[in-house]
Amino acid sequence: MTTHIIKKDALYERLKQDILLGHYKEGERLPSEPHLASALKAGRVTVRSALERLEKERLVLRYQGKGTFVANRSGKENYAGHYLLIYFDSSDLSSSTLHIMPGIEQYCARLNIRLTKMPLSVIRFAGYERSLEILGQDHYSGVILLAHCFTGKEVELEILKALKLPVVLPHAVKEDAEATGFATLYYQVHEAAEEAVRYQVALGLKRFATFNFIDLIRTSAPVFNWSPEDYLLMLKRNGADASPELIYEMEQSDLESVERAVLTLRERKPEVRSIFCCSDFCALRVYQACAKHGIRIPEDLTVMGFCGYPGGRLLAPSLSTVDLQYENIGHMAVDVLRHSDEWFGREAPCLPTPHQLIPGGSTDIGKKKTVKQQRKQEERKRK
Repeated sequence: MTTHIIKKDALYERLKQDILLGHYKEGERLPSEPHLASALKAGRVTVRSALERLEKERLVLRYQGKGTFVANRSGKENYAGHYLLIYFDSSDLSSSTLHIMPGIEQYCARLNIRLTKMPLSVIRFAGYERSLEILGQDHYSGVILLAHCFTGKEVELEILKALKLPVVLPHAVKEDAEATGFATLYYQVHEAAEEAVRYQVALGLKRFATFNFIDLIRTSAPVFNWSPEDYLLMLKRNGADASPELIYEMEQSDLESVERAVLTLRERKPEVRSIFCCSDFCALRVYQACAKHGIRIPEDLTVMGFCGYPGGRLLAPSLSTVDLQYENIGHMAVDVLRHSDEWFGREAPCLPTPHQLIPGGSTDIGKKKTVKQQRKQEERKRK
């Protein structure tokens, strides 16, 4: 009994000194219990007891399924975890990555979770061997992969599976869950777009043009993830005009294409006075075209956006849109990763993200009707 106690104390003191003298650095993962037991010629029970004492003294942090790590003793608070955020790097302001990432960053900071960000392009350039070697040294407790529409053959998927860490896709399509096997949060683009259509029809705006950026959607379906035929069927199902000629496709990189589409619509179909935009960024360009050519919103033309870009609130009149709630998506991703012990190694969750229709002044047909009434009154006076 006495010998056992002496062994425990001796092992504890040895590990403690190794930590205090810097043989094990802050944040470094200690060898596994079996490895320590073998190296120090001690039983696993003795090793476990010593580690428990070190944990009580806050010299180490122990995570189930991940290992034991040397705690931070530099006066800074110990982190509750260390996540790697891999993001699809794009300078395009309309990229959802730029608007989801702040929600992830803010929520991790609030929860005292360390967050390391890395562009996906860097990992792809480094390749499998180098990425696996370097990322494996950093003791991450989970990964947030901010990209979507995977085939299942991407090198980053092979790397992350080899790291054996829980991974969450925050803004994906439902098919990504099957392609990757990772926890997936998918945006309900069909449901959200259909809700926007029903909203416009309820306002009496049954005949509207659809403006679609053909390089915005990276799937095989070009209009809100529908094929053109299925999109038209959805319009018909909801009581909207399903004329194919009311779908206008334009290159997202061509800044003047939206302006040309607005002018073409006004010239060839003056009776169509509503536009449903594939994104709020498309809607912003519609606003710019209207301002340039003296077209009033909503008096002459109503505009419906899609995505909930925060800058849409600055437009005058305010933009009606479907808010995909990017900030909440970031929070959801962190929460799913925080509870990875409930699903990692088993079936990963596949969850829809919320959206909300936000009416704005851009579809205020009450104002539109009032202007028409004023015009009629003015015409009567002239007569």
